[in-house]
Amino acid sequence: MQMLPIITPSRAVQPAVIPSLDIVIPCFNEERRLDVDALLAALDATPGLRLTSVDDGSSDATLSVLQRLAVAAPGRVRVLPLSRNQGKAEAVRQGLLQACIGPDAAQLVGYWDADLSTPLDAIEDFRRVMIRLPEVQMVFGSRRALLGHRIRRSAMRRIISRICATLAGAAIGLSVGDSQCGAKLMRNSDDLRAALARPFDSGWLFDVELFARLSNRWTTPREAFFELPLTQWHEVAGSKVTSRAVLSSGLLMLRLIGRNRLAPSRPHGRAA
Repeated sequence: MQMLPIITPSRAVQPAVIPSLDIVIPCFNEERRLDVDALLAALDATPGLRLTSVDDGSSDATLSVLQRLAVAAPGRVRVLPLSRNQGKAEAVRQGLLQACIGPDAAQLVGYWDADLSTPLDAIEDFRRVMIRLPEVQMVFGSRRALLGHRIRRSAMRRIISRICATLAGAAIGLSVGDSQCGAKLMRNSDDLRAALARPFDSGWLFDVELFARLSNRWTTPREAFFELPLTQWHEVAGSKVTSRAVLSSGLLMLRLIGRNRLAPSRPHGRAA
């Protein structure tokens, strides 16, 4: 009797073509916190990964560090220097626009906090979701303290995260667990490029505003968003977010939510 070949699970689910990735790393005065070795290791370990590092007008040697990183990984690291400090929201937007355009634009684009509080090996977990679920348009990390997960953050961060998640839920009409985790991956699409066409208005809460812009363009946002619990996340000292910035951004976001609800209803864009 002829023996049938054994197909292992890993071979059975392996896609024919692995989608390319471009991750934006926004940087402002990160000279002492940038882990160049970790970034190079991620490039070695992750097929099809490119990094777009944005220097947001740093006053220290951040730009020089990023340029050395680009030399160490030719063709895998793009450095985008901004002439002046414009804030994280604009640095991310400019980086994503660069990642989305051109003949070598990646199929999946995203952004990651420069302090690598979310380990870079989670990028592959995000990509697997996109491969397995083609209806998903955005995967975002969730820092839920589930049993066995290594999530380390202060009580104040948890409180702020809960407030921001509530605003995100109000903005898109869906329950959101954690909108502010600095690890997100999206499909490079017309909808995403349209959502990035103009600067954000909500300061530090630009993540929530991006959720709202995309949700307004999708007919099935419930299926388009995917919240992925992280197995590891650790708080890194040196955060530049102040309580005043959080309060100011929250007020701006409330105004945006109110404006959206008072505006005449408009049809969604294409189905996700």
